[in-house]
Amino acid sequence: MKKKGGEPPFEIITFDAESMNAFIAEIAKHIKREGMITIASATFPPQTWDITRIKKKTKEYTLCGLRFGIEPAQTPLFAARLCNILGTDGYASVVLRSFLEKKDKVTGLPVKELRGYVIWTDEEYKVHFHQLSAEEMKECNTVDARTGRRLEDEPAVIYCGREPDDIILSAGVLEEES
Repeated sequence: MKKKGGEPPFEIITFDAESMNAFIAEIAKHIKREGMITIASATFPPQTWDITRIKKKTKEYTLCGLRFGIEPAQTPLFAARLCNILGTDGYASVVLRSFLEKKDKVTGLPVKELRGYVIWTDEEYKVHFHQLSAEEMKECNTVDARTGRRLEDEPAVIYCGREPDDIILSAGVLEEES
């Protein structure tokens, strides 16, 4: 059904570019080579995207030098999905996994930094975000959301908060560091 004057039946939203770029820049500063980002909201189930830092000059469309998805054409799809979630629900939860060069001695897995964010928009479509503390992030990652039961600590993880010294190391990483 069309609105009066032939307008589409949906509202076109324009997000504040500066504040959206600030969030993407926050993500970019934690990706050295590769990572993963998971975004979810009340309406949208969790969706995970691979992230790759693109260091060479290329014609590929990137966001702050990052490719989202496994193919170059997926970065605009990530941007559209993020805007769709924020435009529909006004908020999202975000988990960022940044893979480091170090390997966990016990599992052989790459050590990863884990960060959590809540992202939302205001009435003027400015994007705001809040990073969880390391303790909050660990709590989210080690408690079953349905049962409230404590889960085993994931190996090879550094839980990261807002401040550089706000970190919690998982058991495997502790053994590696000592």
